[in-house]
Amino acid sequence: MTRWVWRKEGYEPLIVEWCKWGIANRYDGGIVKVNRHLKNYPWLLEDVLVHEAKHTSGPANKLNAKDLWHDVSDASVVGKYYLKFFLKHPSAWVQLLPVWYHKGFKFSYDLNLIVIYLFVIGVVVGGLLLNWLW
Repeated sequence: MTRWVWRKEGYEPLIVEWCKWGIANRYDGGIVKVNRHLKNYPWLLEDVLVHEAKHTSGPANKLNAKDLWHDVSDASVVGKYYLKFFLKHPSAWVQLLPVWYHKGFKFSYDLNLIVIYLFVIGVVVGGLLLNWLW
């Protein structure tokens, strides 16, 4: 497992580990696991690491309104280059799962994704119920 330290002025240093799945996830202790294929996309890697550095350094398994808003409002991690990356590297789709299993951490979950999915499901179900009632 290769570890290296990412540094950029204005951000706290991050300990980066390469992994085989997802795009990137931040864990306790300033550790960020980043998809190893991002080595070939330096502009995407920089965007992803800046996005992860903007997250709070609190426990990854606790709901945090600042982190949730950051995930919802940060437009730097969307676009055609990310879509191309997802299509070229199918293991990146794991990033969109709210719960997953991997070695060393057992089951992991992303509370921000769970909240976002519950909100979207609530809007869809609420819309269907309103449509049915009218």
